[in-house]
Amino acid sequence: MVRRVEIADTFYDSYILLDDSPETLEVVDALVHRAASHPEHAEILSGETRAIRSRSCGPYRALRLFYSFDGMVVRLLSIEPWDELE
Repeated sequence: MVRRVEIADTFYDSYILLDDSPETLEVVDALVHRAASHPEHAEILSGETRAIRSRSCGPYRALRLFYSFDGMVVRLLSIEPWDELE
């Protein structure tokens, strides 16, 4: 199923705060792909806002992606590092 991905300004604002290592960019890409491919398989935070997380592994950082999902549109809201012990 093909979904349209929209990117909010808040996503860009949070994205530029991340380091630009290849490992971080790879995790961001994987999270965006997961959100676009299976948006319904995520933790629902409030209303339409959802979150998916990655785990840290070696040089790969734990990140959390926030997005909303409405039918065929996935809107990326923000991305941030997260503490797996939370």
